[in-house]
Amino acid sequence: MKKYKIDIILNLIGLAIITYFFLPLFYPHLSLFVTPEVGVSDLWQFNIPVKFLMSQAIHGHYFPLWTDMIGTGYPILAESQMGFFNIFSLTLYSLFSYLVAFNLQYIFIYFFAFSGMYAFLRNMKVSPAASFLGGFSFAFSGFYITHISHQNMILTASYIPWLFLLIDLFTRTKKSRYLLISILFLSQQLFAGYVQITFITWIFMGLYLIFNAYVEKKKIKKSVALRTGIIGVLVGVVFIISAAQVIPTAELIDHTARKNGLSPTENIQYSYPFKHLITFLDPFLLGSPRDGTYPHYNLFDGSIFWENTGYIGLIPLALAVLSLFTVKKNKKTLVFILLLLSALLLMTGKHSPFYFIHTLPPINRFRIPSRYLIMFVFSLCIMSAIGFDELMKRIRNRKIIQLRAILSIVLVSLSVYNIFLIWGNYHLIGRANEWFSDSQTGAYIKHVQKPGRVFSILGASFWVDYFLKNGWSKNSNYFYFRNGLSPNYNILAGVDEYDAYVGKVNTNRQLAYRSVVLSGITEEHKNTLKISTMSAKLLGLASVRYFIAPEKIDNTVFKQKFSTTQNPVGLAAYNIFENSLFLPRVRIVYDYSISKTLQSLQEGLISSTFDPRKSVLLESEPHHSFEKKCIDSPSLCPTSVSFTKDKDTLIELTTTSINYGLLVLADSYYPGWKALIDNKETEIFPANLNQRAIILPAGKHTVRFEYKPVNFARGLWISILGYATIIFLLVIEWRTSFLDTFFRKWKLFSDL
Repeated sequence: MKKYKIDIILNLIGLAIITYFFLPLFYPHLSLFVTPEVGVSDLWQFNIPVKFLMSQAIHGHYFPLWTDMIGTGYPILAESQMGFFNIFSLTLYSLFSYLVAFNLQYIFIYFFAFSGMYAFLRNMKVSPAASFLGGFSFAFSGFYITHISHQNMILTASYIPWLFLLIDLFTRTKKSRYLLISILFLSQQLFAGYVQITFITWIFMGLYLIFNAYVEKKKIKKSVALRTGIIGVLVGVVFIISAAQVIPTAELIDHTARKNGLSPTENIQYSYPFKHLITFLDPFLLGSPRDGTYPHYNLFDGSIFWENTGYIGLIPLALAVLSLFTVKKNKKTLVFILLLLSALLLMTGKHSPFYFIHTLPPINRFRIPSRYLIMFVFSLCIMSAIGFDELMKRIRNRKIIQLRAILSIVLVSLSVYNIFLIWGNYHLIGRANEWFSDSQTGAYIKHVQKPGRVFSILGASFWVDYFLKNGWSKNSNYFYFRNGLSPNYNILAGVDEYDAYVGKVNTNRQLAYRSVVLSGITEEHKNTLKISTMSAKLLGLASVRYFIAPEKIDNTVFKQKFSTTQNPVGLAAYNIFENSLFLPRVRIVYDYSISKTLQSLQEGLISSTFDPRKSVLLESEPHHSFEKKCIDSPSLCPTSVSFTKDKDTLIELTTTSINYGLLVLADSYYPGWKALIDNKETEIFPANLNQRAIILPAGKHTVRFEYKPVNFARGLWISILGYATIIFLLVIEWRTSFLDTFFRKWKLFSDL
């Protein structure tokens, strides 16, 4: 215990500093970060509402497989960024209320990143003081600070030093326990909810092993092949035991534009510009988004501040430069210099001579090369710790040897002070009870109590214009923007939104339907939207009753019902319009037509002869004939439909009709949904491009739509069995060292 006393003390000091930094979230009032971003807020339009759904599911004892609040229904767990299966997230949201858990997760993330880096550096024989500085610089780097809005991203990144520690221990000791723990940590990193950071970690773990083999002068071809194989096996096993997330996500990707990767233009979007390297001296040398001085990303070569900021402090940066003088006597320094250069070439994307790498699979499935910055920062912080120890070693005079301790304390203290000085008031913080209160628009929609979805438009451009000019120093103004009820903020407001903000993995059907709707919406002139009757009809078909915009609408189909009154100076009012072509979410029709291609479906939707009140577009024959009198005169065949249950994964209806008909539900068509009529399963037909239809017999019936994806159930069992197996093997290994003996017998580790 005495051996690790200083390590324990320094980790507790680190935890205390981290807790102090996030104290304003808890005291004097429970608060939240409310920092805006360009266009949309990944905090308020993604992480906060998605974690809100997660918290509801945990406390309601169900899996958050589907939400009907966005995108006319969406498989939110499959999107993967919720991070539902991450053990730390599950624990926090199980033990605490939603808001407390969300804020506590920041403290956990920063401490996990700090302690992981500290442990990794100590394993490299770096001194405690240098390890503390390296851990602090990493956890409080510009990457973590500016990405506070992306809680899932920094949670995923916090696993990086731990994974490097485990792979280092494994290659050095050849003990299989570290390999098994690596599998669990890699799986949990994948479950944390940001696949791109996990992918980047895997790439650099492989490079780390290869560069180590190079500097250790092993038989390079054989060693590289073996070490690459180890990473390949690790990734393969991780995919298997993470099947509960991997299988639903793979199914979703198969129904999106990302199935075949992104376009080359998208792959290199938001590349790190070389001139941004000067911000390692001062993060605001090129301007600050907080006060509106950072250039527009379109005028700055596609640069976004939080994607390009990796500031670690002037002292750690200077020490990292000093580490360059240790290359000859410290092989690890060269390894991290090589990792640093590799990260630089990847993060600069289109500015790099190796830009084409981003167009190759599987890298082409991700965008924003700037995110490789995390590995640049990681390597730089390790080099700073190495440089710290080099500086201490150069103080050789015995009379001043005691100054090492004083100098260590001074350097670390100044570094901590510098970070607090730079970032202490960077983020905007708002009282939780105020930001979770109803906006004027949300209160109005709840008050009228009319069923129907909301479609919010132009909120992003409205936001961007203000954001780029003013930054976020005026809290009340950003508070006002909540009135836009943008997706997915609508979840917090408790209203259903037609659109969805889901990390560019909208389903192809959603995108195809949306493109037809938007084709009829134009900005006629300033402060006026022109919406075609065709678009109004399609919005009504999707059960959109309300249209929210900071402009007027040039179409009498939309009746203005409400306008915000508490508008900050210079900001237009948010208006609520009611769509007179609104249709109920579920209805019964008797006529149909068949369209088997995307183009014919889109043409059918916009056709003047298509009347969604009487007909439905199907993609295959229902093989049933319907009464001609009902087709010609639906009023002669009265029907009734009412909801008895309306939950995310279960919809129950009571229906009455005197003839066979087609029941149409204006919710997304997606695999995993089943329909039952009086407890007997019936076929679901894709309808109106992105809706569902079933053949409904005459009479009174109970109809149920249930979301029970078989693939998720299989994946869950595979994950449970996989985790149980790994844990079982760990117990055996620790008790008997059986696995180590087995692997050595077969010489699997001998060349590492």
